[in-house]
Amino acid sequence: MTIESLTYKELADRLGCKLESARKMVQRKRWPRTTGNDGTVRIMVPMEELPSRDKSEDKPEEKLVPEILLRALEVQIDGLKEIVESERKRADTEAARADAEGKRADAEHGRATAEGKRADAAEIDRDEWRDLFKSSQKASNDDVEPPAHAKPGFFKRMFG
Repeated sequence: MTIESLTYKELADRLGCKLESARKMVQRKRWPRTTGNDGTVRIMVPMEELPSRDKSEDKPEEKLVPEILLRALEVQIDGLKEIVESERKRADTEAARADAEGKRADAEHGRATAEGKRADAAEIDRDEWRDLFKSSQKASNDDVEPPAHAKPGFFKRMFG
């Protein structure tokens, strides 16, 4: 059984945990500790307890995330990209629909304005015809005097 001498910080880095967790692990597993002349505590850790270290790798942090997790995240990212793309298409469609609706509303407003002008002209025409009719009625009433022997109305004859 081979043993490696590590400080608490080195042990925490190798195990990928916090410093306090490394201290608790040393207590739990009762690994021997020695204090150096400089006051640094070194722990005698069996090599079997440490994760294997590939010396050929320059960046050991990249191996901390398992490849399965990376693949799952890539699948999630692809799914999210598809959702974003479909939402962009929907937003573009809605923008085009809103533009078309705005143009239709403008056309309706133009038709309503034209219809209002036509109604105003019809009112003016009606008023002119009414005035013409009243003036002709008045002229004809002025020419004709009511007969003196005119019969009283129906109710006057019936009730008195």
